Amino acid sequence: MTLTVFSFAFLTVFVTCMLLCIFKGIKAGFVKTAISLASMVASFFISTLIAQKMSNIFADDIAQAVYGTNVLSDMGVNSEQVNQLILAYADALITPFLFLPLFFVVYRIIDFIVNIVYRTSLKPSSEDTEYELEGKNSSAYNHNSKLLGGIIGGVCGILTAVIITFPIMGTLDFAYIGSSFLDPESGSMYIYTPVKDDDIDKVCAYSKDVVGNVIYSMGGKPMYNFVARSKLNGVNIGIMSEIEKTTETAGHVTSLINEISKGKSRPEDQYEKVETVREEINESETLKIIICEFMSIASERWIENEPFMGMERPIKNETTDPFMDEIFLLLRTSTTETAADDMATVLHVCLILIDSDISSVNGDYASMLGAIDKNNMLYDLRIELEKNSRTKYLSDTISEIVLRTTSSAMKANVVGNYDALISNLTTELNRVKLQEYDVQGAHIAETFKSEMEAFGVPVPESVASIVADELTRRHCRYLRETTKDDVRKFFDGYTGIPEN
Repeated sequence: MTLTVFSFAFLTVFVTCMLLCIFKGIKAGFVKTAISLASMVASFFISTLIAQKMSNIFADDIAQAVYGTNVLSDMGVNSEQVNQLILAYADALITPFLFLPLFFVVYRIIDFIVNIVYRTSLKPSSEDTEYELEGKNSSAYNHNSKLLGGIIGGVCGILTAVIITFPIMGTLDFAYIGSSFLDPESGSMYIYTPVKDDDIDKVCAYSKDVVGNVIYSMGGKPMYNFVARSKLNGVNIGIMSEIEKTTETAGHVTSLINEISKGKSRPEDQYEKVETVREEINESETLKIIICEFMSIASERWIENEPFMGMERPIKNETTDPFMDEIFLLLRTSTTETAADDMATVLHVCLILIDSDISSVNGDYASMLGAIDKNNMLYDLRIELEKNSRTKYLSDTISEIVLRTTSSAMKANVVGNYDALISNLTTELNRVKLQEYDVQGAHIAETFKSEMEAFGVPVPESVASIVADELTRRHCRYLRETTKDDVRKFFDGYTGIPEN
């Protein structure tokens, strides 16, 4: 344990406040000291209210200083929501420092008024005092009064020391937490900041000062969270609790995305962690704005296959890329109202795709067909997309993943027999035109499955069913004869070959 100049400054403040207040309490006695304590409590709340009203006068200057840095512009952040977030935090950060001088001014005024009232209206007269003390030991009474006054004076001393130091310690604590992510694996804090600056490291070190934290632990943190508040999106927020939630959730989200981008299968409890993230975002106005901005910028970078803040695009696979691009495009329009659900949806979708192993067999179309059927991928994707009203329409596009993979598998694996496969499918489509729709689909699914397997490409029933449904929907609704060119164009359209 190393004591610094910072430590001695805090120790001096604490000892001085304790000695002065205890001495004053002994001298004033129980009643006057109790009145002083009540005056301090009242002054705390009144000063907080005044400081919170005055802080917005100075908040604009602080916010403008943040806008002038390159940190946000380098990350591509430039939105009205983020501007409002910075303004709210600047407002809250300046409040404790306005509170401190206001507290002592208000306290002196209240204490002066209360003492005048006490002396003129509440203090007992000499006759009353003599009556009350009749039959009592006057000396013992005074001794007890001074003893209790000293004890309450000690409480006043602790309260004064905490009030003097909490604006500094609270701000340092805020700076430390704000420049850190919570490692979700170990639960430990590690410094993360986009600005490599020795001054920031010093601030973070000071926040762990031994003496300062002892005093801060005596009620400084709840005081800071009560005083350092502001309005954000019409909600009154305490920036300390907000920044703690933000860093913890940011650690969870980045950990999930980094693991997803590596294409590794996740344990079952990762799905529960996604739901935890959803709840955390919904409980924090700060997180709603940050996640909204994060998804907007990250999705734009990922669509261009570029990393964002060191995070690679999650799920890279040529058959699922168009589907994921649709998801990313949707994220660019997320709002604070939809941020939690949108983030949870994209994380769930990525986990479902990873659990199917479709990314690990990228390029091997026959294996990809098997991956599509693994772990109920198609069913789980559809259910997940339909939970979110903004992605519900995408559930109808899931079949495109199947059709794109199937078409590519046909081109790559049915070499030399592709024309024969197209011809057989065309014949069967024309045969079932006059039958019931369910019968059409079942027959074409069985035909497609058996034909593909005959050419050495096993096709899961769920995949064959989707291919058959789309074929019959397009080519069995009309009595016009379907040609081989019609069927060929159908599959070519999913392998990037334009239809003529």
